[in-house]
Amino acid sequence: MLRSMSGIVTIGLSLSLAAASTGAAVDAPENLEELRQASLERVNEARVEGGLDRLELDAILNEAAQAHAQDMLDRDFYDHVTPDGQDPMDRYLAAGGSTGVVVAENIARCEDCSVPAGLDDVDWMHESWMESPGHRENILMQGLSHYGFGMVDRADGSIFGVETFAGPGTPHGATSADAPPMPAAAQNELAVSLINDMRRAAGTEPVEAARQLSAAAIAIIPAGDLSETALGSLAPPEDLLSTEQGWTRLRMLAGSCSGCGEAATGADVRFFLEQWREMPDQHQALTDAAAEALGMAVVADGSGNKIAVALIAGD
Repeated sequence: MLRSMSGIVTIGLSLSLAAASTGAAVDAPENLEELRQASLERVNEARVEGGLDRLELDAILNEAAQAHAQDMLDRDFYDHVTPDGQDPMDRYLAAGGSTGVVVAENIARCEDCSVPAGLDDVDWMHESWMESPGHRENILMQGLSHYGFGMVDRADGSIFGVETFAGPGTPHGATSADAPPMPAAAQNELAVSLINDMRRAAGTEPVEAARQLSAAAIAIIPAGDLSETALGSLAPPEDLLSTEQGWTRLRMLAGSCSGCGEAATGADVRFFLEQWREMPDQHQALTDAAAEALGMAVVADGSGNKIAVALIAGD
């Protein structure tokens, strides 16, 4: 008897709808639904013990997991990436999932084992995954919400098991426990405070928080699409330059992230400012001596996608 396990995590940054299965005969155990429920129960027991939220069984993740288990059996390979280059995110999307989430996958196989596969196989897979740091990390990951499980077997003693996880993730640099949602006004105040720290270090005068700029930042973020592809359509509102403030120049910084939590938080404000600080053009815009006012907003779609926009006005 030979048993082995493997685990991987991916984040939804690309869209690929290639099929994950070869269309060969189905080798699912007759009691697959029972095995899925048993696997979910074991995962949720571990998560509850670790103070984490329970996961819900998900039809899309079940399909992705089952397709990969069948594919590995049919094409005689054992990996998270198929021979034609499809990974867990590709399989999730092919099954009907959406971009923006974190997707994690654990796989296991047993050769020369007793078939049909049963609850004992679910047990040894779960116990083995929990004893392996990388697989355990997937099972106990924060920011997950849904779960899928697939299993196949054949008379030659081959058994493949796949468990797949998905969820909105957590804000970069934070855990769900220390990253409460932050209202737009508080986001802007935090952003201006952090940017003024940068400006002091650069020897430039501080900027003021401008409510109209933060409102404009929110207004230009598309309500229906917060993916990375939406960034190219963003443009600063030129009508702000005709206000009584006397601004003659307006600059915009924008960024996106996926798998980074359900709600906009202070951690997101810090994350995007850190990214911009490391980019020469963006850093120059934030510390420009001619800048007078700033508005920043981070908007989340609840599924893991976020877009941040900062508008910097001056003369």
